[in-house]
Amino acid sequence: MQDRVKLSARLENISVFILGLFLLVFPIAVVSFTTDAYVIPKQAILTVVAIAGVVLIGAKSLLNQSVRIRRTPFDLPIALFGLAAFLSALFAVNRYDSLISFVPLLFAILLFFLITNSVKRHQDYLFLTGSLIVGSIAVSVITLLSYLKIYPLPFEFAKNQTFTPFGSLFDQAIYLFLVLSVALY
Repeated sequence: MQDRVKLSARLENISVFILGLFLLVFPIAVVSFTTDAYVIPKQAILTVVAIAGVVLIGAKSLLNQSVRIRRTPFDLPIALFGLAAFLSALFAVNRYDSLISFVPLLFAILLFFLITNSVKRHQDYLFLTGSLIVGSIAVSVITLLSYLKIYPLPFEFAKNQTFTPFGSLFDQAIYLFLVLSVALY
């Protein structure tokens, strides 16, 4: 019984560490060997983290022999939004492309539920918030260095004065504004 509790705590710590690593790496994920160097790596990382988180929470539930889901006021609106997006994709004229576009949204919704069910201690919250802020600082530094014609990334497309790891300055501005509001809170 003692071993189950320890292993359950380790699984919870691993899931928080994976989420923190995700929040750190997500904004700066750029590769040159895909058709879209900005979006596809971010979607791939989101998919891997969401699947790993579901597996870890499932393993933890098996160890504890109970399923405990933390409820928040945002659960129902996010679930209804996901259902509406799925139905919209299902009844779209171009159903297959719509369903393929729905998959990253599904993993983002799963990530929300993973974060709300994994973060229980104040230290976990501070770790995830710190990872989010450090990731946004890294994006800002890369963009600032590119503006100053110092190119830290080895990719040819990154050797541009207006380069940003988000692909557009507007997307980066939205991300940084949201992170700034979290950091100020």
